[in-house]
Amino acid sequence: MSGSRARRLFDVKHHADLLPSFPNRPNSQPNAWSAPIKNPGPRRPPPSYNGNGMFLSMGNIGGNHKVGLLFIDFETPHRVRVHGDAHIDREDPLLAEFPGAELLVRVTVQETFINCPRYVHKYQRVQTSKYAPQGGCAPPPPPQWKRIDAMQDVLPKREKGVAEKLGGTITFEEYVAAVSKGEG
Repeated sequence: MSGSRARRLFDVKHHADLLPSFPNRPNSQPNAWSAPIKNPGPRRPPPSYNGNGMFLSMGNIGGNHKVGLLFIDFETPHRVRVHGDAHIDREDPLLAEFPGAELLVRVTVQETFINCPRYVHKYQRVQTSKYAPQGGCAPPPPPQWKRIDAMQDVLPKREKGVAEKLGGTITFEEYVAAVSKGEG
């Protein structure tokens, strides 16, 4: 399965308290990742973009480098699972190939296998999210959740003032209303 067809990467990590987390990463750039079918070993690294600041994936790799990755092609449908050892690299030479990426994750594959796709519903991508970084385009706009009034105290320093640039703070209820209209 090529990275151009696997538009979502789901990674499973355990928090320090051993509760599982199942975040997912968008793949807006064709061939941004390669999902190996054969030959364990290093592969093209998935990028990590500015997220919600919780670092549920990247932060947990620092504590436990074992990862489980699930690549899904919703158009075919097709699934590939990958188990391996992940290491974060903020200075990776390939970082420049992923506009907006903050770091890359190198995964040494231990095992990979095709996973039965019988319960994967067939979907077709209509458009790329305006929030997904894309090569050759302007940087994506900040997400609307960064306008929520209750979030202002916990945003990183570099993101203080984002709400004002987007028109001011909003309540959580206003954010939920915007998301329900597809404006989140």
